[in-house]
Amino acid sequence: MIAELRRSAFDTDLLLSDQSCQDLTTRLSSGNINESMTTSTFNPRRVEALQRDYERLGFQDLREPIKDFELIPPGILSLQSLFYFCIHQKNDFIRFVLENSCKTFQQQCPLVKSTIEITRILCRLFNIGIEPNRHQIHKDYFLLFYTITSFFEQAFARCLLLFNKTWKEMRACDVDFEVVSSVVYQQISQSLDDICLMNPSVNKTIIASYSPSKNQTIASPTTTKSTMNTSLTSVALQRFTFDYFSERLNANNYKDICRRRDEQELKREESIMRLPIVETLKERLRSHVQSLTRQARLKTMKKGQIFFTIESRSGAKKTKNRAMYWQLLDNEKHVQCSESPTTVMKENNTRDGSTTSLTRTT
Repeated sequence: MIAELRRSAFDTDLLLSDQSCQDLTTRLSSGNINESMTTSTFNPRRVEALQRDYERLGFQDLREPIKDFELIPPGILSLQSLFYFCIHQKNDFIRFVLENSCKTFQQQCPLVKSTIEITRILCRLFNIGIEPNRHQIHKDYFLLFYTITSFFEQAFARCLLLFNKTWKEMRACDVDFEVVSSVVYQQISQSLDDICLMNPSVNKTIIASYSPSKNQTIASPTTTKSTMNTSLTSVALQRFTFDYFSERLNANNYKDICRRRDEQELKREESIMRLPIVETLKERLRSHVQSLTRQARLKTMKKGQIFFTIESRSGAKKTKNRAMYWQLLDNEKHVQCSESPTTVMKENNTRDGSTTSLTRTT
């Protein structure tokens, strides 16, 4: 499989070929992969070229790339899903590889690492790899598993493209992989919630979408029941499709996720500020904070400040007129003011550099 991934990405004889899928299947069934790998190991230049291609694909172990999939879960399922993506969406696969090959190493979206991460996310959301428990009731039921052939593989291919899209939108680099992964997980999770059969909001939407006409004459209860069942079935089929799942992935983009996160963070901060212990702490510190604020403002006013008066005329733009110097005296009861356009602020620093004064010149 790994050799075929490299061939599909970098060998021009497979690009845009109508027989590529059949060729891949033929090579796999005939065992030509092992033969090509065996003959290539005798040529050092060929081995170096293969390792360079594997590095461009995102493999970590260039001598034995299969070892990158030893981590369980998801294990070899990641490689099988990537191979499915390579066969059935070859143009997207080639575009993914070549697009990232043109970037610097830090800016590349790693294909293999992204593959493993997407597979791990889907296994977690679909409860794959967990021992079944008949006493446990799962709240999620995904009808697409029973209506679409190879739904997991198709979902993997779509989510892998989503990972690359989100990577570009975030302008991420190699150190941001975990951040991108968390965003993609939220995108997939929210999209799956919209197509979950056990989702109460989805069920309410389906029921609300059925509204029989007022002019419709009810012939019999049996006819009404069958009509309602047919309408509900058609509405459900419209919502529980792979195209609708793709639309939800596009709707839950990076900007929307950021907006929701900001709203959740704001609500969390507001709930924390309303806690009794926080209110008590605020009351204890209120007088101290007010005293510090008053002292800081008085200190600034005693140093003096230069302001410009704003002159406003009817029908004219507001303009700065002249400079005015204001200073609070040491007794904190009187204010000294002067109107001089030649007011100059000079800093007379002492040896320790701790004092600053304002001198007015005329």
